[in-house]
Amino acid sequence: SPGQKKCPKLDRSAMASCPSSMRALTRSRGLHVAMLRHGGLRGLFAQLRFTSGVPAQPAHRRLPLGGWVDTLRDWWSSWRQAQDSARNEEAKFQNQSLRAQLTSEQARVLALEAQRDEAVTQARATEAETLALQRQLSAAEANLARAAADNSDLLRHLEEAKASKVESAQKFLAELERQSGPLLGHFVSQLRHNQHECQVEELRKLRLAEVEAVTARRRLTERHVELGLGLTNEQFLELHGLWKEWLHLENKGGISPGPLAAKADVTRSSSSWSVSLMAEYVSAFRPLHWDVLPGGRLTFRNAGPPVMRNFERLPEFLMESSELSQGTQAPASELDSNWYADVVRNLDTTLDAMGFPPGETSQRLSNLAVPSTVEAHTRVVIDAVLLPLCAKIGVAVSLEEIIEIPAEQILPNCRGDYVFRQGDGAKKLLGAMEVKRYLDKGWTANITQGIVQCIIQLMRLQAKETFTSEESGVGKGRGGKSKKAKVRMPPVLLGIVSDGCRWAFLELHSGHVAIAPVIHVADGDMLHRLMTFLGERLQLRSVGTDGLVGIQRA
Repeated sequence: SPGQKKCPKLDRSAMASCPSSMRALTRSRGLHVAMLRHGGLRGLFAQLRFTSGVPAQPAHRRLPLGGWVDTLRDWWSSWRQAQDSARNEEAKFQNQSLRAQLTSEQARVLALEAQRDEAVTQARATEAETLALQRQLSAAEANLARAAADNSDLLRHLEEAKASKVESAQKFLAELERQSGPLLGHFVSQLRHNQHECQVEELRKLRLAEVEAVTARRRLTERHVELGLGLTNEQFLELHGLWKEWLHLENKGGISPGPLAAKADVTRSSSSWSVSLMAEYVSAFRPLHWDVLPGGRLTFRNAGPPVMRNFERLPEFLMESSELSQGTQAPASELDSNWYADVVRNLDTTLDAMGFPPGETSQRLSNLAVPSTVEAHTRVVIDAVLLPLCAKIGVAVSLEEIIEIPAEQILPNCRGDYVFRQGDGAKKLLGAMEVKRYLDKGWTANITQGIVQCIIQLMRLQAKETFTSEESGVGKGRGGKSKKAKVRMPPVLLGIVSDGCRWAFLELHSGHVAIAPVIHVADGDMLHRLMTFLGERLQLRSVGTDGLVGIQRA
């Protein structure tokens, strides 16, 4: 300690008097360093007593220097052994740690080798899949080439079939025009042209859809080959989009070519035809004007060459005044007053049964919308007026008749509400009638639609009558040879459109359509005049031609 005196340095004589062990110890570098650090030999001994737990010896029991040297040597030996043991333990621990690290490194190396083997296996599998996909791609390209060849063959067959159909249609149309006149032939020709355009357009869309589907399939296959088996989430979503695109185009291009002409005008029923659509096929009509003969009878005026009107202006023409005189004198006809009174009385009874307000018959017919606006009320009123008249004049009536025509003809389908024929066994067609429901407002469009439907019905009746006449005229001549039927002009058919109160009349000739303005049965004695006109018109036994020369168009 700082308060103690430092141990004097040992001179050579003192060291020479020490035992050999002391000299050897003092020669040790470690003892020399310890002596330098603790202030000489005495300070070192004091520090050794403190650290080793040896109690300090009193002055009278102090050991000689040789005993202290032995103690110091023993302590040094034990300290060196402890140090060696600690180093050995530390070396052993480090050795165990190194062995553990070596074991883990060996395990990691084995895992890496296993991963390498697995990667090699996957690479070989991917290579095999790539080869398989390449073979599939080659097969798909071959199939595409075959499909293109088949498509070319199909188009060629389609063109041949189209040419054959066009040739047969031209022959049929020429025969139809020869027998039925220019109007029906022109109507059929335009329908065939429209059907052909729809077929070509639908076939074009179908082929484009097939090409898009093949392109999408090839793009999908190539992308599969590029990505291989290991896919990320983004790559999977990309392939999912390509799959959806290909399936959509495949389903779109797999439509059967059967309904290619589903949008053609000929596939529409007569009830779906509008005035504008009919104007594309029948551009104009001949206006008929009413005339009153002596005695109050109604007839169509025939004054000079007719002037044709645009068909799209038919609603305006129907609203024109019929210019009929409102006389009260009953027309002179074979419809006797007693029979007509019975018909009116039966009509009033029918209106009473349906709940119409009481009053004059003509006034009650002017408001058929009082109970409701259904077509059945119109049918009941027309049945009460028309059926007794047809029974009296000998005209057969068929209700809701589907007008059948030969399968090779092209005309819209329709159903006639009333079809008139002669009742003498000849069953000659006279005309047809279309019934519409009564409307207070918007009746012009309603009657116009009925006229369009009635024109189609009359065209089907005209075609049916012409071909029926031809079939009945074909027979065997001398020598077993078949003789041809006599070719004659088609009959002039009468068309009627009514909602029970308003009545419109038209005639279908061989070369044009004639339409008269609407008349109202609520005007004076117009119901009696109407029934007289119908009786005289339906009783015609002869069939006339149109006889129009030099028709002018306005």
